[in-house]
Amino acid sequence: MNKIFRKCRDFGLMIRFNILDQDRALDIVKSLKRANLPLCVINSNTMENWDDILKEIAFKEDLFIAVEGVTSIEMAYKAAGNGAQFFILDKFNIELIKELKHNGFFFIPRVKNSLEVDQLLELNIECVICSNPKLLLNNQLYNVLYNPKDLNTKIVEPNIFAIIDMPESVNNVEYWTNNLIKSYLNLNYTHIYYKNSINSETKEFIDIFSSTNKCIITESDENKIILECNDFIRSVNYFKWRETYISPISTQKEDDKLVSGVLDKRLLNFDIILKEKG
Repeated sequence: MNKIFRKCRDFGLMIRFNILDQDRALDIVKSLKRANLPLCVINSNTMENWDDILKEIAFKEDLFIAVEGVTSIEMAYKAAGNGAQFFILDKFNIELIKELKHNGFFFIPRVKNSLEVDQLLELNIECVICSNPKLLLNNQLYNVLYNPKDLNTKIVEPNIFAIIDMPESVNNVEYWTNNLIKSYLNLNYTHIYYKNSINSETKEFIDIFSSTNKCIITESDENKIILECNDFIRSVNYFKWRETYISPISTQKEDDKLVSGVLDKRLLNFDIILKEKG
């Protein structure tokens, strides 16, 4: 997998802008970054001045940007020159696909049938948008989910990340994006364990925290809080952008896969253990 798609996979989400006012574009993408999601898609199909907006945000903010709706090699060069890292194609066009690949561009085509899948495999294309993931079984193509209905469903291969539309009605971009990420990662405090010998301050904390987060309270030999998630690695990346890290010596594996670890920040005197569900 090339580094561009690996970056998308590590974050798991990209926000698509269908309408973006040029006067507010910079503030909006800054809010996106404050929510720790520095990736977005500019839809050229719905913005006449998409190239001006792309240039405005790409050269003033450190963002990872895709342009949707590229229909020619000339348009691809224009988008890349204005700061786009890769493209999303609206329709399956094998001639355009070959030309983009020959010129060294990264892009995601759409596929609808097994014939198109076979043609892409012959060209060593890595990633597609496919509404029927069964077409991708038993081959080496990754799939991008396009506005999935249920974000709480864990994204597993061949689905490697999701593109989500930002509604025009959103006023607080940072708040909306944070909620979207939490929904996607399904971050939930589920258990709080406490030592028998606790002071009144700790007891009050347990009562408030457990009622707010609907946690199960259990007496134990240590103070710890379990924070469950759908995907451990992507959740680690999410916290890393918030300057919160996992202690390497605390991590645990199942079947050679990292599934849990202790965050380096605590709540009161409680360790927070990030743990993948299942």
